Amino acid sequence: MFEHDELTHDQIRSKLEAAVTSGANWPAFQPIVDIRSGALAGFEVLACWTDPVHGEIGPSDFVPPIEAHGLTRILSRSLMQRACETAVSWPGAFFLAFNITPDELVDTGLTTCIATIASNTGFPVERMEIEVTEGSIISEEAATHETLRTLNAMGIHVALDDYGTGYSRLARLEAFPF
Repeated sequence: MFEHDELTHDQIRSKLEAAVTSGANWPAFQPIVDIRSGALAGFEVLACWTDPVHGEIGPSDFVPPIEAHGLTRILSRSLMQRACETAVSWPGAFFLAFNITPDELVDTGLTTCIATIASNTGFPVERMEIEVTEGSIISEEAATHETLRTLNAMGIHVALDDYGTGYSRLARLEAFPF
């Protein structure tokens, strides 16, 4: 999307930041079904963007620039907030799964932010799941361990997403609390 617009780095960042803070980014809920029972288990929360000029923009088009411009924390927190506000009144004991980036995984404020969102929205923190990619745990292993331990202590499930796409051996991954 941005390659054809001939925007400067600052203009792209400004456009992305405005989309995230204005609510043009919104949560889509992809159902997760228990294969054994066929019952709805939860939803993976995906970021969507409706741009007034370009219309619907897919995550593969806007997530990489958001990551490149350092806006993932803003997007993730906005998405978590809006998803929990929306889903708190839905019936059932489903979970909400959120993808986080490697930078967020080692952010010392992540766990506090999640606890605050759960408290403010009333969505039970124990019905939240954080999905991390295999590549997320390669760097800053001590900080990753600490974040994962804290998330587990809060009752938040942690899942390994996209296993096999990174470089970690299974023996190394077994050391983490997934």
